[in-house]
Amino acid sequence: MSDSSTIDAGPSEESPKPPSSLGLGKIGANIGYMLVSQILTTALSMGLSILLARGLGETGNGIQILAVLVPQLIATLFNLGISPANSYYLGSKQVTPKAALKVTFLLSLALSALSIIIAIPVIQFYGWKIFPGVDKHFLWWMLAIAPIGLLQLSLSSIFLGLQIFKPFNITTVLVPAVTFVTTFILVVAFHMGVAGSLTAYGIGQVTSLAVTVLFLRPVIFSNEPPAPIRDYAVKCITYGYKAHLSNILGYLNYRIDTLLVGFFLGPAAVGVYGPSVLIAEKLWIIATAASGVVLPRLSELNADPEAQQRLTPLIGRWVLVSTLAASIVFAAVGYPLIRLFYGVKFLGIYPLLLWLLPGVILLSVSKVLANDIAARGKIIVNLYLGIVLLVINVVANLLLIPPYGAAGAAGASSIGYLADTSIRLYIYTKMSGNPWYAPLIPQKHDWVLLHKGTKMMRGRLRRGRKPVEIVPEIPIG
Repeated sequence: MSDSSTIDAGPSEESPKPPSSLGLGKIGANIGYMLVSQILTTALSMGLSILLARGLGETGNGIQILAVLVPQLIATLFNLGISPANSYYLGSKQVTPKAALKVTFLLSLALSALSIIIAIPVIQFYGWKIFPGVDKHFLWWMLAIAPIGLLQLSLSSIFLGLQIFKPFNITTVLVPAVTFVTTFILVVAFHMGVAGSLTAYGIGQVTSLAVTVLFLRPVIFSNEPPAPIRDYAVKCITYGYKAHLSNILGYLNYRIDTLLVGFFLGPAAVGVYGPSVLIAEKLWIIATAASGVVLPRLSELNADPEAQQRLTPLIGRWVLVSTLAASIVFAAVGYPLIRLFYGVKFLGIYPLLLWLLPGVILLSVSKVLANDIAARGKIIVNLYLGIVLLVINVVANLLLIPPYGAAGAAGASSIGYLADTSIRLYIYTKMSGNPWYAPLIPQKHDWVLLHKGTKMMRGRLRRGRKPVEIVPEIPIG
């Protein structure tokens, strides 16, 4: 590995490499499309959060948040890393689309059955303890919905692996859009309370799955030569279980605070703390958009380490600066906006949000670094890191929630996010040879590349994009 002090984080000013060498035009366009999707999803999710808070009140909103954790936990615990495996193997052209689809479908069905078998006794005997204050009928309803969300999550990763983002973006936006409309009808118009909000959630999941299958018809009915799926099933599981365990730990790091707030403080506290977490996480829209595009692209660049070395810091810097700017704006205007949309009862969201913001800003760049590590085939590193961070997060929450309440949970989350970014940054610099500041501190040539990349993207959009087939003309694999 080269000495980090001698490696530039990007092209030199004397001989800058053109953005096309990194595919910045295509990357910029795809991130732009993903960002539009994320903005729409964020707006709809925030609207839904406001609707639920006003329609259900603090306690009802807390029950809703805790109940929806059932399908979210199942989608996280039982997806076996199929999505990142598809992104990696399709992005690096090691499997054909149809083989990936068959394996994804069969594994998802098997995992859904397994999740139900395990979840039934857990809900029956421990549901009251894990989800305090939540009616068991709500938990059963959410368990019935869980396999649909798990299948949709896995199938939509086919689009990401093929770097075809339009159908992925549409299905992503559909969930909050349909849920918002049906929630308004069932909760506001028909006053069905939590039962109506959970029914609306289920309708959103079913609609998204149906549209995902519709978009996948070109793969389902393609004339691609039959490919053995056993080999890819083994590869998918071998790579995926490492990503899967890492994702489980990541999800627990994001949600353990909510569960512990519910355990120590009850549903009413969750009803205020939950929206603060939702708002804070929506500031990751740029990081999420960039991460979804960059993982398959970095997998493609495994044969070109120099380009890979330059791309990740560039994306990391842009993501960090953008998230910082968005956070500063929201910190300045957040209080009156929360008062306007959520109401006086939920003004406690604002101080919690301020405690969360420092960690949210730092973790945005960590998301990009995590995908770089995964694209190098070192997914096990993210797994080990997730274990360390979960321990830090749990200890911090247990120490801070009893004396400081929900504010302690928010502070504990920021501590965990700071640890995540610091450790992951250290590991990334050792792997890449880049200096530690490369993904953090903007450099002069960033603006030159950004200008050129934006110009290329505008030209591409003016010329009109050629239709992209989901199934390549020449089978890959």
